[in-house]
Amino acid sequence: MACQALPWIPRSVRCAPNQLTWEEVTHETHGPTAPSPIQVKARTWRRRVRSADMSISSDELVRRNAAFAATGAFAGLPFPTSDTLQVLGCVDSRVDPSDVLGLELGEGVVMRNIGGRITPATLRSWALLGRLGQGQPPRSGHLVILHHTDCGITRLTDYPEQLAAFFEIPADELESKAVADPYAAVRVDAAIARHTLPPSRLVSGLVYDVNTGLIEIVDPATQE
Repeated sequence: MACQALPWIPRSVRCAPNQLTWEEVTHETHGPTAPSPIQVKARTWRRRVRSADMSISSDELVRRNAAFAATGAFAGLPFPTSDTLQVLGCVDSRVDPSDVLGLELGEGVVMRNIGGRITPATLRSWALLGRLGQGQPPRSGHLVILHHTDCGITRLTDYPEQLAAFFEIPADELESKAVADPYAAVRVDAAIARHTLPPSRLVSGLVYDVNTGLIEIVDPATQE
């Protein structure tokens, strides 16, 4: 990635990231004070560069948490309600829904599994979470199903019995899940979600391209 492609990070940070520590990134962006949102973005970008080369220790996670806590971004966030955005995404480390969709802390309830697929287990989890909203005024809410290109689930077709168990279907029905095609698969899952969830719930299907960093609305919410 060219250093010019990250304008929110100062050029000296963008063009020589491997020579700078997080403390230097912090100083370069806004001085030696509590990190701002821009600094957190810089830290996130640097973290991605580093994580490809090394494992992350518990001490490192504690240090990063301290930097996060210093932002105060967690303070005063309300408990999620039935109309809080819900996102179902894949466990792939390249495709964190909060980063891909630009969600701030508290803006979305995110659930992740292999492929970001609607399975009976997923639906049971959403139903259980729905218990937390009992007694609240009825609201529509929005479920975003986020699939992505180059998904590892496509490599699991060599293990049909385990994959069938994941979907809780017979192995001879796996073709109906369109595992090899994220664009077809997200339509399959959106249809299941619409059939299962309350009619007031908006459901949309998105696909993220890991090469471009962009999402495509493949199956839009009908009421949007």
